[in-house]
Amino acid sequence: VASGVVYEGVFGALLTGPSGASVVLKFAKVKDPIAPTVARTTLAEKPIPVLTIGAGDLVQLYAKDVRLAAEDLSGVDRSDVGGFETDAAISRGRGGAVRELQRWQPDAGDDSTGFSLESSGAGPGWDQFAVNRERFGVQTTWSEHFYTTKIKRDECRISDAEAERIA
Repeated sequence: VASGVVYEGVFGALLTGPSGASVVLKFAKVKDPIAPTVARTTLAEKPIPVLTIGAGDLVQLYAKDVRLAAEDLSGVDRSDVGGFETDAAISRGRGGAVRELQRWQPDAGDDSTGFSLESSGAGPGWDQFAVNRERFGVQTTWSEHFYTTKIKRDECRISDAEAERIA
């Protein structure tokens, strides 16, 4: 950390926010009390159950003996997510035998036939805001102007044709 104290512990989480990334260590203890400016009374004798190091104090993070190869992850218990795996993990054979991906088929009576990899899902008459209003009584305040920047065509350095070519 910025004071010069070095902690070691079990990595708990990486918290991201507007001020940067904070690190949570579990069972943290002072590894190397080298900073002369830190009073000896502030150094922990017992491990700290949960220590959060804020973005402003974090200087360096070192991860030791982290294994992420497929064979290392194959025994990971995924029961908490119902055996969920990503397409990439299935294709690489992580977590079990290699298997072919299967095309999704809607359940009987499901009116989701407009959704497929071959279509945009935004067929004629589709209005997600109307569906949310009808099904859940939700009135949206969404406006694309909050998420986009209006292009000032008179200030563009390239022509529409060049933009189309690049796109």
